Amino acid sequence: MEFSLGKHQKDELKKLNQSFDDELIASLEWHMSAAYIKQPNEKTTPLLESRDKLEAVSETAAKLTKQMSSLTFDDYYRLSEIMGIHYSGKFSEEFSTQRKHIDAIDLVASIGRAASSFNHDSIEAYGSRSNDKAISWLIDFWDENIKKSLYPISEKGEFVRFTAIVLEKDLDVVRKALSRYLAR
Repeated sequence: MEFSLGKHQKDELKKLNQSFDDELIASLEWHMSAAYIKQPNEKTTPLLESRDKLEAVSETAAKLTKQMSSLTFDDYYRLSEIMGIHYSGKFSEEFSTQRKHIDAIDLVASIGRAASSFNHDSIEAYGSRSNDKAISWLIDFWDENIKKSLYPISEKGEFVRFTAIVLEKDLDVVRKALSRYLAR
């Protein structure tokens, strides 16, 4: 997902701190591209959308695992065998008829567990609020590039104003979100 700041945001950042030249702003945009920040024209936050998709993958894997478990032994064996042929063929330049046994149920269940685990890690790391990941990444960026204190967490604080500009939020909303995040 690509993140970009509007001209007014870039101008505000330059007014806020002289460190914000075009190069640092480009670095901020690149850094925030992976932070799942909701852009003005989006209906839902990318972080929550990602979590919904991961949950759907986990649920679908559970259903598919259940369906495959209901196959006869012979059908399941043949399905696993065909998967093994296709799988080993991906790693060899020649067509392979080598039968490499793959446990299809275990493979699908592993995908489901991985999606569920990734989702759980996201919630543990960034909480249930959609802006927590963005705040975390903004703190990292601030510490690495501006090297000033995050405090005071007030409407006059430079980091609060920086966060409000980047997230296009009201100063009081940002102050409260930062206070909640830092209190975790």
